[in-house]
Amino acid sequence: MSKAQHTPGPWTATKVQDRSEYLIRGWESAALPLAVVPSDTGSIRGPRGSATTHANAQLIASAPLLLEALIAAEAFMSGFEDDEAQDPPISATLKDIRVAIEAAGLTANDSQVAA
Repeated sequence: MSKAQHTPGPWTATKVQDRSEYLIRGWESAALPLAVVPSDTGSIRGPRGSATTHANAQLIASAPLLLEALIAAEAFMSGFEDDEAQDPPISATLKDIRVAIEAAGLTANDSQVAA
């Protein structure tokens, strides 16, 4: 895959008025939500959502920014991968970063985050 296939960021998390759920929207699709984060309390009715529901929505909305940061970190850190002076070695951290990037449907070699 040469570039990301997801809706480009930024994404936002907006609480639905009088409900305890959040809508995730991208700037390209402001009219239709990318995702709905339901309440973790078992009911979406009511004015208050839980802190967990809010945190889940914020984490999902930050996904494009987090992916971009991971790709930048991988590109920078890979230059030191075989550097014996690194203490502790960064190979395990790079492996974790690459796994996270691949979980988003990209490879560490992909240079574009946005479509």
